[in-house]
Amino acid sequence: MSPIAQTIAPMKEESVARSVAYVRSQLVKFTDSLIGENLTTAAPFPNARMSKAEYRTAKTRYEMARSLLITRREGVYVDSPVYAEAVNTAAIERTLEMVAESAGASFDAYVAKLEKKVGEHDSATVVGALWNCSVLTVTKGDKVENWKTQQIINCSSLGTLFNQWPTRLMK
Repeated sequence: MSPIAQTIAPMKEESVARSVAYVRSQLVKFTDSLIGENLTTAAPFPNARMSKAEYRTAKTRYEMARSLLITRREGVYVDSPVYAEAVNTAAIERTLEMVAESAGASFDAYVAKLEKKVGEHDSATVVGALWNCSVLTVTKGDKVENWKTQQIINCSSLGTLFNQWPTRLMK
């Protein structure tokens, strides 16, 4: 294990826990807002007249509501009301497990990319919160380099928000 990986590894657990806690809070907020509601109107299946971004958002909301909630259909027809009765805790736990795995893999990819970017080094220390204006000080023989990482929230052309963490050598 390289000095960078040894320095940053203790922060992995905190990073994964923070990701899981954030997603849990968002899922609780989402499911609480739909309990007792008619899902055919509160989270309907999207229609073809929507824009691509609206369709994707509506479909995600529809699928999340159907998978994270226990529902009851009133009637036998396709357009019969579907009521959200309770939270499907097993589905929420499965979702949180996937989030934890994804956050862990993202963290490992970040460390691997950082090691490749910095190159051969003798020692490393980090100051600040990882991924949020942290400074990694790396010693390469008698040369010392400082690498700054900041967090940027970006938006794709389809409206998907995602994080980026550019790391640059400080002058």
